[in-house]
Amino acid sequence: MATAPSASRRGATAGLFAAARRLEPIRKLVIGIHGPGLSESPDDSQRFVRSELTVRRPRISQAFRTAGPMPVGIDATLPVVSLGATSQSQSAALMDLPDEEVTALVDGHDLWRVVIETHHLDPSRLREFLELEALAAMGADLIVTERHDLLSLRDEPLVERLRLTTPTEALVILGLWGRTCHHAFLSGPVGVNNGLYYWSLARAVVPKAWPAFCAFQKAEQVLVDGREMFELAGSILDRLASSARALDRLVGLWQCPADNDSTDELLDEFDRIVVNVWAILDNLALL
Repeated sequence: MATAPSASRRGATAGLFAAARRLEPIRKLVIGIHGPGLSESPDDSQRFVRSELTVRRPRISQAFRTAGPMPVGIDATLPVVSLGATSQSQSAALMDLPDEEVTALVDGHDLWRVVIETHHLDPSRLREFLELEALAAMGADLIVTERHDLLSLRDEPLVERLRLTTPTEALVILGLWGRTCHHAFLSGPVGVNNGLYYWSLARAVVPKAWPAFCAFQKAEQVLVDGREMFELAGSILDRLASSARALDRLVGLWQCPADNDSTDELLDEFDRIVVNVWAILDNLALL
């Protein structure tokens, strides 16, 4: 039997992205699914997001869910985190894995009673908050829910350590983390390298640019200034891809603790985007 770490989850993803930024050993992003907090009748886009969050990507992420009915669109093989017998002051979280059972202490009972009383919630919801804490105690960096009343509390000092997110927000972080680890993905379990990802993204963001680029490539053979025009057109697409990469780095830096280094790096990436935009406009003018 293994015991999960009981450290506070406050700023969990901040530590994750900061470690990657410092080129320290990194680990998987851990996603906890709050089953009762997901709608029972998701639309197609919600199903897609849920599937992408829980599809197996062993190199970058792992996911588990709370006990109870299986939410629609979630991988049925996810490990389940259950809450053991609850006393007035503490409980045990349990997760059965193929080769071991993991346990963790859940002891925020008094804290959650304060949250419930402060926000005039039904006292019977104590178990729901304990289940969220159980996900955090098992190491969840993000806890995914669609419950508006829970999400409205996520910036409260007593609640923010759970890192509550919507499914879409979690997918943004997961995608960014995959690219930070150089295991980018478009959809499903198959990954691509970062170069191909940003190459594709630049052309997807401005779909009319690709046929125009192909025309300049053909015109290189027949126009007097064809080679120069082709290089200008290629530079536009390259700078679009560079800007997308810089935007990713900006979001990653926003996940890190704020200090002189991260602030300087953030400003550098912003400057890179501004310079790229002006270069694109300059190339267009030259063309």
